[in-house]
Amino acid sequence: MKVPCCKKRDRISPVELETDMAEETPSCWDRWVKRTRKEDPHPVVTKKELRSWYMYDWANSVFYQVVIGSYLPLLLQSVALENAGYPNNCPNYFPNSPNISRQVFNETNDTVSFFIDNVQTGKSSCLTTCNEFNGSTYCEGKPEVTTECLDPTGYEQYDLFVTFLGTRMDPTEYATLFISFSVLGQAIAFISVGSLGDYGENRKLYLVICTILGSFTCILCIAVTAETWYLGGIFMFISNIFFGVCIVLYNAWLPLLARCHEDVLKASDEEYEDTLDRITGHISGWGYVIGYAGSLTLLALTAPFILASDSLFGSLEGAFRINVALAGVWWFVFSLYTFKNLENRPGQPLPAEAKTYIGWSWYQTYLTVRRMFELPVTFKFIVLWFFYSDGAFVISSIGVLMANTVLDWGCTPKEVGVGVLLFAIPIFAILGNVLADYVSSKYNVSSKAIVIATLLWTAVVPVWGLIGYASDDFGIRKGWEVFLIGPYYGFGMGALQSYSRSLFADIIPKGFESQFFLFYEITNKGSSWLGPLVVALLLRHGDDETIRLAFIYVLVMILVPTFFLYFLDLHKGRLEAIAYHEAHFTEGELTEKVDRKRIGTGTAMVSSNKTDDFVQDAADTSGETSSDTKDVNNTFTNDDNVSDNVENVVSDNVENPEDFGELEF
Repeated sequence: MKVPCCKKRDRISPVELETDMAEETPSCWDRWVKRTRKEDPHPVVTKKELRSWYMYDWANSVFYQVVIGSYLPLLLQSVALENAGYPNNCPNYFPNSPNISRQVFNETNDTVSFFIDNVQTGKSSCLTTCNEFNGSTYCEGKPEVTTECLDPTGYEQYDLFVTFLGTRMDPTEYATLFISFSVLGQAIAFISVGSLGDYGENRKLYLVICTILGSFTCILCIAVTAETWYLGGIFMFISNIFFGVCIVLYNAWLPLLARCHEDVLKASDEEYEDTLDRITGHISGWGYVIGYAGSLTLLALTAPFILASDSLFGSLEGAFRINVALAGVWWFVFSLYTFKNLENRPGQPLPAEAKTYIGWSWYQTYLTVRRMFELPVTFKFIVLWFFYSDGAFVISSIGVLMANTVLDWGCTPKEVGVGVLLFAIPIFAILGNVLADYVSSKYNVSSKAIVIATLLWTAVVPVWGLIGYASDDFGIRKGWEVFLIGPYYGFGMGALQSYSRSLFADIIPKGFESQFFLFYEITNKGSSWLGPLVVALLLRHGDDETIRLAFIYVLVMILVPTFFLYFLDLHKGRLEAIAYHEAHFTEGELTEKVDRKRIGTGTAMVSSNKTDDFVQDAADTSGETSSDTKDVNNTFTNDDNVSDNVENVVSDNVENPEDFGELEF
């Protein structure tokens, strides 16, 4: 028995698509392109709509760069350190001792403060006056870094800790641990509401709601102090969840905007794939450029609060509070332009059998996971992205926390050093992104090549950090290194983020954008969770210097995925995405309603909608079925009633059964 292909060959496997394209025959591939372009219900993208999409990157990127990547972890760390007793309650710190002041520092002022430091770890010698007296070293002022907070003898580091829900933890561990907690909450939220961006007319409404809740939670951080230090972790948890959901919904517009872009619509069928890839990369890249520009602008506006923190607030934590709250205001205000001008671009109607939005979202996520075998390339990329994004993004968290605690800033005030670091990363990210866009457009360099190049570029940072184990003078030991490492890191991160998003958007099925970006966003931007968890575990079993071991984790998480990404066949991934769309997406009143007909011991899936729906091909005309075809097509088995049943299914569900060829068994 053989099952020849139907004459109407629109629903096809990646192997058949590849064959058609290789033979340059105007069959399945060309017909899919023409039909998709003709039937796309969305309007042509206007410049105003593109600006409104870019504006949301301008608005919400400050959360990643200014809030979760900078000020909020520093605020959590600072208030937890103050609650733990640093620096005023360090056992080796003496805020007022007139006798010692006169004998050691020749001071007559009774208010001179000093601390005993016999190990001289992380000493900012240029800014601190230290003198020997009676076998001990006395340093004027307060401990500048946590490694100078010692026991009364001045030899052993004092154990700084806070207690949260009965658990004792290091203040820096507390900051990184809540990043991980918030991402776990993100995962649940993604599954609960993320896929709803693909259904109905509420995608934009969800974006508005999550933006309001996320931005106003940032504003509430103004209430986080040393006495209410635990609120910082709670607000981080809530705001990061809403930020992540916003990004899932926002990114779902990217493939829609690219497919409806004027250049893509004007391209010939032969140029369609390359043009779509180029435009997707261009839109994604400029979205990140504008997002970094917004972050840089807000950093410039908040920098005076950092530089004048002592005079304005008495400490850096006061500036951190104000800056996080301002970021929330920024996020909300600039999103208003997007809400007004971005086209809703609704998805397919929510099926009648969907009783609740959340329940349907979980069901769709379950279906997507179950069907992942139909998209092996997309699935492999998601796994690779999960690891290399987590490794690359956690560098920023490690860097700012080290800058605030263990780096020797020498003659540079720490406030200035931290400020320069926060500025340098977005500035050079913009430059790196612009350069990548230029190289991609001028020399037709693929998104995959740019991602691999930037990963190798970024891998230099953890290598440099590990050198610090063999040297006390460099290897992210001194403040001056930050002025080099910060710009270097930022230069690669801009292109890595934008072209990873572009690459992924190119290999996901049409009509399932939000559902697949749900998985992508698990580790994007503020969603890095595994790295912060590793840092927290290291700090639990060591001191602040132990954080350097995290660079080993970072290096492995970058290099191993890079190796496998090199061999990933993205062209095959595009074909798999087309086959997935043809198998599981229908438009009309009975969206996604599939009539499963049991025939013998096999299963036929026939959509109950339009004339263009058809019986799933099981094999080619010779009866030989490739392994790839088996991955995406249902199979028929021997049965006396197979032919009659298939013909009944076709006649019941298709307006023009004559479009199908005769089914022979």
